[in-house]
Amino acid sequence: MGKVTSVSVIIPFFNEASRLPSTLREIEDFIQAIPDVIGEVICVDDGSTDNGKTIERALYWQGRIPLSVEQLKVNSGKWAALHHGIRVAKGPRILLMDADGSASIWNLRRLVRFEAGAAFGSRFMKNSKTEGKGPFRTLLSQGYRWLTQLFMGPRYVDDMQCPFKLFHKAKLKQGLLKISRFAGDIELALALDELIYDVPVTFIHKKGSKFPLHSSLMMFCETIEVFLRHKRGEL
Repeated sequence: MGKVTSVSVIIPFFNEASRLPSTLREIEDFIQAIPDVIGEVICVDDGSTDNGKTIERALYWQGRIPLSVEQLKVNSGKWAALHHGIRVAKGPRILLMDADGSASIWNLRRLVRFEAGAAFGSRFMKNSKTEGKGPFRTLLSQGYRWLTQLFMGPRYVDDMQCPFKLFHKAKLKQGLLKISRFAGDIELALALDELIYDVPVTFIHKKGSKFPLHSSLMMFCETIEVFLRHKRGEL
């Protein structure tokens, strides 16, 4: 794999007792196979309402992998949880991924090779592989790609919504991060002072993943907010 530096893996979760354990088990397998890449795993609870079930299942892995669990007192949004994880991360490089492991940790083998910049996973490139995606989610993703390409121009990223992202913490202007729920991907890309590489990944949509219509509308509004800030030179 060549020279690597320790990566801090950040996983936000909200009531993920049934899906987070398999993701952490896969990370354990990755660490055992390639021990010099992941320095820490930070799971951030976004105010779960499952009476601590997800936290309890996450803590089981503390003796098996370099894991810490952070908690937000109330549900504040996926990106609020990610922002918290980024702030407390100790590694020079940060990997963001979802609790359901839809983009497997094994994709990190591709991203970590891009040492000179950030690497964002893409589900639409030639060597990408996507399974289990329904027609509504496909239509939404393609429409969002068109929207981001229209507004971002030369700073366009191939698959902004893919949750698998690797970047250098020192290159992120953290004070610019304000989005707490759905459009944090675009804000992150604009707040990074480094070249972003598009990297093909394998992505498997897991059962239980939901994205209701009202969330789509909120994501659109947040996206417009980010682009207006970008146009004003705030990003």
